[in-house]
Amino acid sequence: MHDKWELHYVDLFCGPGICRVRDTGEEIDGSPLIAAKLKTPFHQLHLCDLDEVAVHALKTRLERIAQPRPPQVFVGDANTQVNDALMAIPRHGTLTMAFLDPYGCR
Repeated sequence: MHDKWELHYVDLFCGPGICRVRDTGEEIDGSPLIAAKLKTPFHQLHLCDLDEVAVHALKTRLERIAQPRPPQVFVGDANTQVNDALMAIPRHGTLTMAFLDPYGCR
């Protein structure tokens, strides 16, 4: 599909890109870094989080990973930022994966 479509990745609750395993303290890649490191990359990542410190940390981590296009990263409420993220994705010739995993969802 990579050769036929532009592939886009949307994560509206991206966090800092690193997760800490509660029981062991081990740090592992979170969803945005997993997406950024795929062997066959997405054409562009579209990321958002409410926490400005987390977004800054994620941007720093993403700078070390080559991407076809610079990631689009927003600070803000996903409910309002989703429109800006979607506007950057072409309406035709694309497949988009949205990962919506809000921390503390009840």
